[in-house]
Amino acid sequence: MILALDLDGTLLRTDKTISSRTDRALEEVLSRGHRAIVATARPPRTTEQLLSHRLPGAPRVYYSGALVRIEDRYPHNRTIPIEIARDIIDTFDDRAPAGSPISYEMDDHLYANQRLAPYNGMPDAHAVVDLAEPLPGPPVKIILDLSRIDDPGPILADLPDDVRCVIADGVIAMIMHRDVSKAHGIGIVLDHWKEPFDRVIAIGDDLSDREMIQSAGVGVAMDNGHDDIKAISDRTAPPNDRDGVAVTLEQMIDEGVLA
Repeated sequence: MILALDLDGTLLRTDKTISSRTDRALEEVLSRGHRAIVATARPPRTTEQLLSHRLPGAPRVYYSGALVRIEDRYPHNRTIPIEIARDIIDTFDDRAPAGSPISYEMDDHLYANQRLAPYNGMPDAHAVVDLAEPLPGPPVKIILDLSRIDDPGPILADLPDDVRCVIADGVIAMIMHRDVSKAHGIGIVLDHWKEPFDRVIAIGDDLSDREMIQSAGVGVAMDNGHDDIKAISDRTAPPNDRDGVAVTLEQMIDEGVLA
């Protein structure tokens, strides 16, 4: 079987650590000949910082599927066309309250219109740029902070058809190319391995995990996760702060699913 593992809210505890029990469970599963894929909304730099040399041979699906790494190759890198990105940034900057944070990811670097507070439990080095200046290239992701907007619906409804938007933590709009999803990124790895999706056990917690959980042979939602994700999953794991991934893997070993 193949584990597709989200990070934040899933493999990671709230303090962004991975428990020793989870480490042992993963080691046991891999020792039995099963494989893993890391599938995260995070960029490469913070993913590898958080994993701290764990799962070194596991392919990476970064940016919710926009960038895929298999061994030392990057067979997939889907960016937002520069003219579309320019229009999205300008529209949000014009219509959002003054001071609303806007940022974008490009070539594993974060650029923002202001100094950003730590997000998702850890600081991330970034360059402060004038968004009125030409973009240096096509971004892989645009991040809009909706926390200062009473009703972001009209702004998000006007996004171009060329992109998709996933809301994280209720206030962060992550905008990517419309073809991007974790399921698509995982599919690229599966094609390389010549494996079907029904051999995947996908574990996640938030809306960016929807497609991979729906596509997997077994979809697992964290109990701390979004209600919509729990509603479409095959089973629910205990919360991430109670070793939910480890508990589920141990149960699957006992059940023979991960024999």
